[in-house]
Amino acid sequence: MADPIDTREHLHELLKEFDTAMMITCGSDNVIHARPMAVAELMSDGTAWFVADIHSPKVAQIQADPTVTLTFQSSRQFASVHGTATRAGVIVMPNTNNHQTL
Repeated sequence: MADPIDTREHLHELLKEFDTAMMITCGSDNVIHARPMAVAELMSDGTAWFVADIHSPKVAQIQADPTVTLTFQSSRQFASVHGTATRAGVIVMPNTNNHQTL
């Protein structure tokens, strides 16, 4: 069995090449929703950061059910990661004094 640290390192090395992921969530209607998301940052521990409007349906879906799947694909490779999403960080709206804490 592979060492978990080696597995995480391998996954990070693979995922850092991607700049877009498909984020898959389940809505309150029990329908699967997938949408492309730009990867804002990928941490070495496997945490992926994305930016979203606080009022978007995807944020409401994550609040209701934080289970998500992320898929990454290029012409040569792909990866699928399943985990739990959280809301974190601060949004600063451009050209305004409106700050929203997530």
